[in-house]
Amino acid sequence: MKFDSVLHQPHAILAATLVVLLMGVLGYVKMPTNLFPDVNRPSVSVVTKWPGAAATDVAREITHPIEVRMSAIDGVRRVTSTSRDGVSVVQVEFEYGKPIETAANAVTTELSRVRGLLPEGIREPLIFKITDAARPVMVLAVTPAPQSGLDL
Repeated sequence: MKFDSVLHQPHAILAATLVVLLMGVLGYVKMPTNLFPDVNRPSVSVVTKWPGAAATDVAREITHPIEVRMSAIDGVRRVTSTSRDGVSVVQVEFEYGKPIETAANAVTTELSRVRGLLPEGIREPLIFKITDAARPVMVLAVTPAPQSGLDL
């Protein structure tokens, strides 16, 4: 067997052990350690209001053109949207490693290009940078005991 022949080579075993040990030490030294590593993808939301418009009109006239332009941005992972009566929300999620400021600037640039295609009467689109600070750390719900004086 070939495996048995390797076991009779003490220098090969020692060399392989040293290579594995050296790789472990290099990995330990080079690996960054953070108390709170950045695990969230940069995300930017575009909120556009069109007072009095139906959800179908908002989807067709506002949401779809914005989605198409946002999908063309380099480094976009996913584009999701919600259209309701009078409001369009388009969320653009980027790949890891893209700074939130760069992502927001790219969204602003593409939004200015699509602005001419949007209908008259809409309000200025709002751009929100979604960061860790914008997300809640914990959500709590407090309810009274059944049949207590606090239960309405």
